Amino acid sequence: MFESGLLWVCKLVILWVEQKGGRMPNVKTAISIDERLFRHVERLSDEMNVSRSQVFSKAAQLLIKRRRNEPTTDQINKALAGVDQDTAWLTVARRKHMRTRPDKW
Repeated sequence: MFESGLLWVCKLVILWVEQKGGRMPNVKTAISIDERLFRHVERLSDEMNVSRSQVFSKAAQLLIKRRRNEPTTDQINKALAGVDQDTAWLTVARRKHMRTRPDKW
């Protein structure tokens, strides 16, 4: 229930941002994370030469994008569930092709 409410809020924010031409005001927030994770984020932000906020923001964007794609991935997996997964034919075809085109390997 909470997750679907959060997804609804994210969609609402995305629509609002699109209407504003992609500009969104920054919002300050405080989060509690494991100290080890914090150290990893610190190192990553140093390596990428960006702020910690940018690392967290990018991570959230990637998570939202991945979650948005999950229904599509589930549909693909369901569609492939009944398909023969035997790939022996592919190995045979690849070997045959390599024998005819040795210069391309």
